[in-house]
Amino acid sequence: MDTANGFEGRKPLLLGQHARFVLGLVVGIIAGVFLVANRSGELETATAATYTEGSARPLLWNLRNLYAPWVLEYKGVKRMWAGGWLTDADRANYSNLIQRGVAPSTAVGPDKIFYSEFVNGVWTQPVLSFHKAGFHVNDPSVIQPPSSDGIDRGNWLYMYYTAISNDDIEQGQWNRHTIGFASSADGGRTWTDHGIIISQSNGVDNGGAWSPSALVVENQIWLYYHGNRMPDPVESLQNYRSRLNLNGWQLVETDKLVFHHRESCVWGNTSFAYLCPPTYNADGLVKVNLDVSIQNGHFVLLANDPTSHYILRFVSDDGINWQRSSRDTNPILNGGPYFVTTPHAEAVEGDRYTIYFGFSATDNSRFDSIHAWEFH
Repeated sequence: MDTANGFEGRKPLLLGQHARFVLGLVVGIIAGVFLVANRSGELETATAATYTEGSARPLLWNLRNLYAPWVLEYKGVKRMWAGGWLTDADRANYSNLIQRGVAPSTAVGPDKIFYSEFVNGVWTQPVLSFHKAGFHVNDPSVIQPPSSDGIDRGNWLYMYYTAISNDDIEQGQWNRHTIGFASSADGGRTWTDHGIIISQSNGVDNGGAWSPSALVVENQIWLYYHGNRMPDPVESLQNYRSRLNLNGWQLVETDKLVFHHRESCVWGNTSFAYLCPPTYNADGLVKVNLDVSIQNGHFVLLANDPTSHYILRFVSDDGINWQRSSRDTNPILNGGPYFVTTPHAEAVEGDRYTIYFGFSATDNSRFDSIHAWEFH
């Protein structure tokens, strides 16, 4: 595998930290001073009182449309999986098949999952790890399952992923996302697919399942995700937790999440009232692309707003009831005009953790780099 990280050419924009949380997006470095886009869209000098030198950094760049990074250290190697298109060929090859009359149900979709390793201080160029005939697949979430009931899972990894059929896409049915399950015995380089495990009927309603985040809690796997857009706005883009058996696929129970802190619909000079009127998701601003981890004995949830310009943070003691920490002011990361999508947290030490996310300076279908910054 090439460890030279062959991403030459235009360097990506960087992200920086302002005081205890990120207020905006680093759009340049001039004479060693970070410039941050504030909530009005203007540039201001970041005082960065708690910024750790080097914690805001691009990891991969010159990508076509790759995002939803998931990072896991396994057998001494830090590994990353991300979803989307690595090059224009991923999309073009699929389009050519459909134009030639190939049935969408038999074609490999353009969205695939790619794999990278952290070697000699750099992330290797991503390589194809998983695709699925008849489907777009994305948003990988990878865990190492514990051994139980006499079953040794020490050499296994589980992956949960978003899946939507090519047929639904071709018919414009973007509200049909589901979650699939795969396993790996080679460290996540390749996967054996076990099919869809959470369908449109997710155990609570018919909201489906989109953008999974998995973690092991005692003798279960807890899987967090948001639902699809539904005809009834009140039921649209809801947030769920499904508890699974350690075999990885058997559903125990699904519950809706409850948020006890209603986020403001006005940040800075920008109104987001259209995202959280009283009739639309009663617990406030709609939250998508959930990422849940355990830090210092508490559950921590990161999420995007539906525009993917912002990253929010919430905490919980039970994994169902969530509130904003008194230390935080949401959004903890304000991308301004840029897109910062599908965050993933990796614990570092103490109360420090790294947030990984896809970044786009142009639109919501051109995530050309993957970034990380440290939060505490």
